[in-house]
Amino acid sequence: MEKQQIATIGSFCLNEACVDYQKIDLGNVVKCGKTDKGVQRYRCKTCKKSFTETKGTMFYRCRHTEEEIAECMAMIGDRNSLAAIHRIKGIKEETVMKWLEKASTHVKQFERIVRKKKLSCVQLDALWTYVWHKEKKGRFEEDARGTFWIGKAIDMESRLRVACAIGKMEEEIAPELMKQVKMHAPDEGPPAMSSDGKGAYPKAMVETWGKVPEYGGRGAPPTLPKPGKDWQCLQVIKKRKGGKLESVRIKVIYGDPKEVKAKLGCHTAYIERTNLTSRTMNGRLVRKTLSFSKELRFLNASSILEDAIYNFTRPVKTLRVEVANPRGQARWQQRTPAMAAGLTDHVWTVGELLTAVLVPQPMNT
Repeated sequence: MEKQQIATIGSFCLNEACVDYQKIDLGNVVKCGKTDKGVQRYRCKTCKKSFTETKGTMFYRCRHTEEEIAECMAMIGDRNSLAAIHRIKGIKEETVMKWLEKASTHVKQFERIVRKKKLSCVQLDALWTYVWHKEKKGRFEEDARGTFWIGKAIDMESRLRVACAIGKMEEEIAPELMKQVKMHAPDEGPPAMSSDGKGAYPKAMVETWGKVPEYGGRGAPPTLPKPGKDWQCLQVIKKRKGGKLESVRIKVIYGDPKEVKAKLGCHTAYIERTNLTSRTMNGRLVRKTLSFSKELRFLNASSILEDAIYNFTRPVKTLRVEVANPRGQARWQQRTPAMAAGLTDHVWTVGELLTAVLVPQPMNT
């Protein structure tokens, strides 16, 4: 996998024909005036080509300012509906929808940064939502409308969201979640995992990492993949009646029960808490609302943007660390999941998230 590094427009040349293309901070790119709208221009001294600071970002050739667009995307990340943004900012809903799709396409590149985190303990779960209408008895369920499930995987150590998939059933999204988790360490076995009582997750785990045993010479040759001896997986099975929790049972699927429980804990609290965070961040996921998604592609786009905002711009209170400061200043350093995972050293702004880009990292660094 090619290593990537975060950069800003103006720190490298964007001309693919240039010998210094995507080489950061060589001093070959200098400021070169501004456009009629006040957008900064840059010029590469190597290839003599010029470009604006919005080139390569979602702001390129947009009539509105970067501040307006970033503020609208931040409002979407704070559960505001398109109608609310229209009332507050005076920008058409259709325009904000176009920005949402552009923003999701832009921030999706940072999944490659997230995949640098090596996973040891992961929790998985899915939350219910719908597109256009809720599923009702006797109603024909369409492929792009009706009830959907959004599955997520979260790193227990840093609370980093490492996988997201949308589908009609958990049996459909479980293999996709496992596929994304495997991207963090393609050549290694699965991390320790905990989930709810759905059987789709252990099955998808075997389909993703399982191996067919070698033929021992007796009987029919094996054809089905089997779990590894060092795997660790448990399920938290909850029994409810009348909307109330009656009992909780811990079922160890793979591994030594004592070791698995000690490593993973007997809960799925982190993934359940991030599901609650999703409903408070994404207005499309609120259970009783008029801001639900009318099209599946906008649900996909809002989920991608939500995860990026959560990972890079939202400090999590339980991740803060105490700092020794004799001058009586801030006692705590706030940290985002990306900071806790060692992927960045500061809390990003939404504007920074929408302007930063990934470029290949030189082989000698």
